[in-house]
Amino acid sequence: MSCAKLIHRILRYLPRSRFARDTRGSIVVDSFSGILLLSLGASAFFSFWEAYQVQNRVQKATYTISDLISRQRGTSLSRTFLDGMEQTAEFLMHDDQNAIMRISQVRRTSGIATDTAGLTVDWSYSPCNAKPAITTATISTVRSKLPLIDLGAALVVVEFDVSYDPGMAEIGFGMMNYRGFLSSLPRFEQQFSITGTGTTTCL
Repeated sequence: MSCAKLIHRILRYLPRSRFARDTRGSIVVDSFSGILLLSLGASAFFSFWEAYQVQNRVQKATYTISDLISRQRGTSLSRTFLDGMEQTAEFLMHDDQNAIMRISQVRRTSGIATDTAGLTVDWSYSPCNAKPAITTATISTVRSKLPLIDLGAALVVVEFDVSYDPGMAEIGFGMMNYRGFLSSLPRFEQQFSITGTGTTTCL
């Protein structure tokens, strides 16, 4: 008798066997399976909710930092002040979440508002050197996110990155990275310069 025929005969016999009709202990198995599925569902729900909260905090922190910088009076910003903005962003997030920031000033020096060229990066600074500075040569990396600005106008661009680990990589919830991006015109000044020396290391 071939192996396939033997397996077929066993499968035909099982539904009529006492083993198939015996339901003792089934409630234990069903309860365990149900608890396991409920636990996985609850964990996935809380991970999703926590990820949503992190994303919400990133957006709020980006708007807060951008608003604080755009309201500064005086034509210069010190790197020490921008380091303080990074610390403010850290305060707005959870203690175990590291905020990576980059603040840049982009100005239109030629062309009209709808031109894709003619933008110049006056300066770009990331506290703790956490993110490489953008330059006029590399402005294409953020060009699509910038609004239209007239000749001579300047934008303060705030970029905000936060990594979040839900701790459930085994079921598909691995490391996530949330990004905030916001550009705004200075409210009281035409543009800013940057001065001073910033920190190169952060906790």
